[in-house]
Amino acid sequence: MDAAEVLENLLRSISRLCTMLKELSEKTVGLEAKIESLTSRCCCKKDESMNSPRDAIKQKENVNSEHELGLTGSKVAGEIESSSELESSGELESSSELESSSELESSSELESSGELESSGELESSSELESSSELESTGELESTGELESTGELESSGELESSGELESSGELESSDELESSGELESSSELESSSELESSGELESFGELESTGELESTGELESSGELESSSELESSGELESYGELESSGKLESSGELKSSGELESSGELESSGELESSSELENSSELESSSELESSSELESSSELESSSELESSGELESTSELESSSELESSSELESSGELESSGELESSSELENSSELESSSELESSSELESSSELESSSELESSGELESTSELESSSELESSGELESTSRRR
Repeated sequence: MDAAEVLENLLRSISRLCTMLKELSEKTVGLEAKIESLTSRCCCKKDESMNSPRDAIKQKENVNSEHELGLTGSKVAGEIESSSELESSGELESSSELESSSELESSSELESSGELESSGELESSSELESSSELESTGELESTGELESTGELESSGELESSGELESSGELESSDELESSGELESSSELESSSELESSGELESFGELESTGELESTGELESSGELESSSELESSGELESYGELESSGKLESSGELKSSGELESSGELESSGELESSSELENSSELESSSELESSSELESSSELESSSELESSGELESTSELESSSELESSSELESSGELESSGELESSSELENSSELESSSELESSSELESSSELESSSELESSGELESTSELESSSELESSGELESTSRRR
């Protein structure tokens, strides 16, 4: 029962008690009138039967005293009966059903906000297990301090001293300012078997269409399955170590645990002059549309903090500590003439500043009574169109003379 129903029942019972008290008072008034009439008749009969005026006076006095006693007795009896009716005020004990407000624990349906699941089919699990053991023995020590404190500044000094002369600017500045609650566990399973056996025509359509249709379910089914089989069948046997130590210190707790163990055997011994201007600037500013966090103001009414004990399950969202130490240790130390001076300045300011502060705004502890207003989650419609197709068309014309034409249209 809701508190409103309990209050209505209490008001009805109180009104019934009032009507019963009124009836009792009317009955007592009627009894008093009858007693007065009876006493007056008795007085009249006694007056007629009496001979001496003194006796008549005495008897009248006695009758009057009895009359007064009768009135007081009737009043006392009336009040006693009314107090017995007041014992039906025990129905006020039905106010204990106001304890059924504990059914406000059904606010655990705020776990349906867990359907902000971003059902992870953004599957950028960032395990980015690009097994590509790009074992180009060149010192491609891309230390990649991918300190995504929100900036994900993977400065990646891909200093592969080999003569691979891949001046490839790969300036993937992609400002993925996803300020949203992109709780995408970002599996990013870019298995990218970079088996570059030659023409490296890596059309890798990284078509991260990512329709992050956060309609409230934020089931961002965006299969960012950047499988990108960069199967460059060339003889590029560059046994690279690619020690991109990539710290990815994403303080935004996007700690996507993706071990970028790019073991991919890119054995590219070729003159990989991949100038690869993979200017992946692709300002994937999809965060502009993902402003659904602002519309999640339904938390304002959500004051059911009292019994919202089921919110304990909502703590699982905070565990997005997928500490993706993007340890792409794939030591691309291509000892070959792989002088890829390529700055690979993937500054990729993946300014994932998204501060995941949505947890703070989820002040669902308050006023869950207006849980109907949680329909503002429909404003979270940012219907993804995170369309992070973001034209990440880093065509990276890795036109290595070894015909490593990795057009790699990472769309």
